[in-house]
Amino acid sequence: MGLSISASAAIIFIASVIVFGTLLGAFDNVQTSYLDAQRDAQDRTNDIMNTEISITTLDLANGTLTIVNKGETTLAASEVNILIDGKLADDRISSREVYGAVGSDLWMPGETLILTLSGNLTDASFMVVCGNGVTAYL
Repeated sequence: MGLSISASAAIIFIASVIVFGTLLGAFDNVQTSYLDAQRDAQDRTNDIMNTEISITTLDLANGTLTIVNKGETTLAASEVNILIDGKLADDRISSREVYGAVGSDLWMPGETLILTLSGNLTDASFMVVCGNGVTAYL
């Protein structure tokens, strides 16, 4: 073989090594991102499976709705939404309080959340929705 053929083969070999290294890095990033997405999806599924809420009382005179976190997941009180007669009514929530933890946004398992609602609540149906999508009806 001549010098030009040997040089050409060396250039092609070096280029192949560089391309392989670049592709290997890209595939590694894709695999890592895919595994992270799977892990996040599994964590969200576990949170949903371990979440259970229940509306315990509705006091029409005071406009309060009491909800108990019966699950194993800690929830955020600020992420709780309410639907009244099928319509989003977050603007009617005048206060949210985790019973016994004034000022806290953490709604721990076994704790009670008290929502104070404004407006007429007579003959209304209620649906409470947590931040992860779990619901309770009254």
